[in-house]
Amino acid sequence: ADLIVARNEVFGAESAFKPSATARAGISTPMKDGESTDKSIGVLLEYTFGDGGRRDSRLKAANAKLKSAESQLKDTQLMLQAELNSTLVQLNAMNNSMSLLKSKIKLNEANLKTAKSQLNTGQSTLETLIKAEINSFNSNNKYFMMHSEQHSLLLKIVTLSGALGRNLNF
Repeated sequence: ADLIVARNEVFGAESAFKPSATARAGISTPMKDGESTDKSIGVLLEYTFGDGGRRDSRLKAANAKLKSAESQLKDTQLMLQAELNSTLVQLNAMNNSMSLLKSKIKLNEANLKTAKSQLNTGQSTLETLIKAEINSFNSNNKYFMMHSEQHSLLLKIVTLSGALGRNLNF
């Protein structure tokens, strides 16, 4: 929005250097019988030859504001691109971690199953079974938390890339 305003200000400042022309036409109808109908056409041309440098300073200020707005836009684009790249790296690392965590969940489930069968045969203690259940629970809990974080990162990527706004017609 700032860039659009700045461009319009430059356009307005540049137009002050151009002459302006106004055309006028009019008809005067009689109010009483016997009066004539008067018609007039006119053209007004205006151009300012000297204004003490106000137009030049206004144009320079508008150009400076435009350059500033363009610079801010470029900085914002670079910042968003860096944030998008960072989020993509986080998502990739999360995906790698989740695949390792899935393997750990399978291992913990196997340990839990083994602890249950060993408890039934007397080869293990209740403490070992409880530790196996806690490890299994913790692994699953961590997986669900990572899954939630993964969806948050995906939403952030969609938002940063502008896809969310396009899909919502903004």
